[in-house]
Amino acid sequence: MGSIRCRKESGYLFIDFRYQNMRCREQTALDDTPLNRKRLQRLLQNVESAIKAGTFRYGEFFPNSKQAHRFSAGSQPGPRTSISAPQYAAIASRLYAPVTPTFNVFAEIWYAEKKIEWRRSYQICVREVLDKRLIPVFGKKPIAEISKADVLSYRASLGNIPSERTSSVISNSRINRIMNVFRQVMNEGASRYDFHSPFDALKQLRVKRTDVSPFSIEEVSKILSTVREDFRTYYTVRFFTGMRTGC
Repeated sequence: MGSIRCRKESGYLFIDFRYQNMRCREQTALDDTPLNRKRLQRLLQNVESAIKAGTFRYGEFFPNSKQAHRFSAGSQPGPRTSISAPQYAAIASRLYAPVTPTFNVFAEIWYAEKKIEWRRSYQICVREVLDKRLIPVFGKKPIAEISKADVLSYRASLGNIPSERTSSVISNSRINRIMNVFRQVMNEGASRYDFHSPFDALKQLRVKRTDVSPFSIEEVSKILSTVREDFRTYYTVRFFTGMRTGC
């Protein structure tokens, strides 16, 4: 039975198991935390299951370990080796990544649960972002496999989309609204399925302050005196309260 242990001198965890009657130790660059122990335990379970089934190939689990070469060559394993953090991440993402629904499936679950909290207008806005922006790109991908690099690449691509209202591209404000829906879905998924949200420490784009040039009180009076009677109350509320429509 293998175990997850911690090296006192470094504070990093390592995997300790037996293969072909030999003790094998694979060092990681992971700190000794409950979450990292849980993740490594999943990796160890995969290793031991493969050994028991007779399908274990050292190089498939630890591709850059010297032990992999020694076992494949038929010789005895030498002293423990270490794997780097990127190497470990590649292995771990394949072996202990949680099984999660695809983005389109989870987004529908999230939307169904959250829409009761929103006004009808905001429901429409969120639905449009999901259907037109996010699901076509990420719909078939399991949510735990959407990386921060995927998120950043997608946000950058939004900056090239032409605006429907101007001759320029869509604004940072619009991009932030799209990404905010994306963020909410992914953060909820990370909380439920115990994976690291790709939105952690990701800031919104800066939005340039809009220059506001309101009507003067004389202009407001002229508008209210000439507008259709059935619109006068509506415009009065808009002018003197600052209320706006939108989601």
